Amino acid sequence: MRFEDDVVEEVRQWMDRMLEEAGKGIFHYTTESGWHIPVDIYETEKEIVVLIEIAGLDIDKIRLFLENKRIVISGVRENPFKGEKLKVHQMEIDFGYFQQVINLPAAVKDTEVKSSYKDGFLRIYLSKRYEGPKKIIIENG
Repeated sequence: MRFEDDVVEEVRQWMDRMLEEAGKGIFHYTTESGWHIPVDIYETEKEIVVLIEIAGLDIDKIRLFLENKRIVISGVRENPFKGEKLKVHQMEIDFGYFQQVINLPAAVKDTEVKSSYKDGFLRIYLSKRYEGPKKIIIENG
């Protein structure tokens, strides 16, 4: 016999797939898979600051990568009631695996990145890299 939370999760995944298919080309949807995490991006003169709301995640279950002008974040938020037989009255918190790509507004130095996780927020500080005009040398011949 399946637990009610397994059925709810199955329906949620089906709805996510349907909404994603319906929204292709219309909505800005950055989630690669799983559930969507809220992200704010700020810019100062010298750095990009990314603030990500991911309460309830174990820091050991968060993976963070910098690729060019993108951050790829993935992880797992475990349902504390998984496996228990419960009657669900309201379910708004997402659980399970997620992966999301965050496009940065400027080039950053991959050697100058700091991050911290506190009170359910992941803060990422990235030093901006100047990408001005580059001189091209013209060879004779």
